[in-house]
Amino acid sequence: MELLISLFIVGFTAAALPGMVQVSVFLYGLEGEFKEAAKVAFGAALIDGFFILLAYFGVLSLVADFYPIKITIGIFGFAYMFFVGVREFLNALRKKEQKEIKKLKGFWSGSLLVLLNVGTIFYYIGVAGSVFQEKVFWLTALFGALSLSFGALTFFGLVVLLAWFLKQKATYFIVKMRIFSAGLLIFFAFKTLFNLF
Repeated sequence: MELLISLFIVGFTAAALPGMVQVSVFLYGLEGEFKEAAKVAFGAALIDGFFILLAYFGVLSLVADFYPIKITIGIFGFAYMFFVGVREFLNALRKKEQKEIKKLKGFWSGSLLVLLNVGTIFYYIGVAGSVFQEKVFWLTALFGALSLSFGALTFFGLVVLLAWFLKQKATYFIVKMRIFSAGLLIFFAFKTLFNLF
């Protein structure tokens, strides 16, 4: 039970670290697309849980130790995050009557944001090293991964609530927040690229 609580807290705090997923969930919430925000959050949280399982079985350390795979994932991650940031920036600047640039929505968007982030891989290698110091049964690790995913979903739910609250209180504020959030997305893309080297 202690392991499940620890991994719930790890999932919650990992989701609380500033990053692409939080910004994406927040943007969908600001736009009133709460179903899409939930799908992005679910995709990201599921991959978080999947990463802790891969770390438990030692697969993530193989990826992290093999430099060409690390660089390839990082470059694809940078490209995807940069694309998302520029797309959101352009959408924020468009007038209401203009059509927005099509978005990759939902579960796959959240999944890709986590899968293509090399920093997340290293994070979960460290977490698995500290959480799974004692040998645990694989089924316990599976329930731990679900607990971690639930912790991440809990935090993302709070982000959606914050976005909903801001949308209700300050509609004039939304365009500025979208531009700021798009800038953050581009910043995190470059941060991912610089962390590769």
